[in-house]
Amino acid sequence: NLGLVALMRGDIEQATGMLEESLTLARRRGDRSSVAAAQGNLGIIALQTGQLDEADASLREVLALARQMRDKLWTSTALLNLGVLACDRDDYLQALRYFQQSLVICRDLGNRLSAVSCLEEIGASLSEMERLEDAARVLGAAATLRVDLNAPLMDVELFVREEYEPRLQSIRDRLGEEPFQRCWSQGQGMSLEDAIGFALAIRDESES
Repeated sequence: NLGLVALMRGDIEQATGMLEESLTLARRRGDRSSVAAAQGNLGIIALQTGQLDEADASLREVLALARQMRDKLWTSTALLNLGVLACDRDDYLQALRYFQQSLVICRDLGNRLSAVSCLEEIGASLSEMERLEDAARVLGAAATLRVDLNAPLMDVELFVREEYEPRLQSIRDRLGEEPFQRCWSQGQGMSLEDAIGFALAIRDESES
């Protein structure tokens, strides 16, 4: 898809035009899968450019279509991106719930790398919720699992890469070096299955 290629190059204007054209054609054909693909990428562009209401509309349509098609991969992706949107709106508890739902699907599909991405987003949400020890554990697990999968963060992973190191440093500063290292090491010792189980067990403290 040329629109996706343009998006990965960072040419937002060209990507938007191509994706909108693809969306129009897909709607005419009644091609739900292609509609979901175009809308999903338009939702990502809207997130990048701060058009949160437009992103919300696009991503919710993707989620609805994915569920109609019983497409677990698209459902997981839409939930992940809705979590990112919730973070942009400072609703970190809702973001956590979206990320956890996405993580469940990744686990069920055996999609290890996408599960790691979910863990990273969960760790970021926990950091913003001042759940610093849990954030360090989850991010420590995710970092080690990325190494195990030989999958370093890439430039195209827009929601993670830019803020990753500053976020870790912020957690370290707020938590203190010794507690940070202790929690990080605990996370590093988790298998993927353990890390997923740990992340899914996290609830808002007010719900305890």
